[in-house]
Amino acid sequence: MNRDELEVLKHLVNHEKHKVERIKELLGNKLIMEYLYLSNTAPVNPNPDDIRSIIAKVLPIVEINESVGLYVCTNAYKLEHRFMDEICEYYQDPVPIDSPDAEYKIYGNIETREFIKARNKNIIDSSINETTTDFENKHIVLNPTNSNNNMNKFQEVQLDFFENAINIGQGKSKQLILKKYSRLWEANWLLFYFFLETLLILWYNIALVRRYGWYIMLWILN
Repeated sequence: MNRDELEVLKHLVNHEKHKVERIKELLGNKLIMEYLYLSNTAPVNPNPDDIRSIIAKVLPIVEINESVGLYVCTNAYKLEHRFMDEICEYYQDPVPIDSPDAEYKIYGNIETREFIKARNKNIIDSSINETTTDFENKHIVLNPTNSNNNMNKFQEVQLDFFENAINIGQGKSKQLILKKYSRLWEANWLLFYFFLETLLILWYNIALVRRYGWYIMLWILN
């Protein structure tokens, strides 16, 4: 998001906030409330302090072409098949985002709202050139929940970024996002760390048994 795009977003957010404040003010008028009652119109409950809801409302009408390069892996799945009336039907079977079984992944840019589909390097699919390995090596990919549910918190990350960008700027907003949400490679490294730690503990215990096993056996026998 360049400076002009950010200014447009700020303007629209402020404009929408003023509208919400005015609506709240008008709802304090007894005549307006009476009109709503007589016309069977349910009154709204505006909250001008709910900036996230206001941002979510105006974002679809803001065109953003540049970004700081933050993506969320929103979906991961493998293709499965089943036979229905002798017809082979393929369907998407969701898997954890960091699963080695993932054949396809979808990445969403939190600013431009561009979604990119990539394939596992071992999958042959001429319709998709990008591989998941190449994409994740070239870009910052976030993995907030390691789940396909709610697009892996794509909208929450998006609203966090834009709210902070409006208040403190895009650079600091990006830093806060990276502190708050796990990156996809961090999740993989965390699993590797625990695996390595387990191996070290096992190796240490084996070394102790080899060195002191004879003394321990004599102590038990006595």
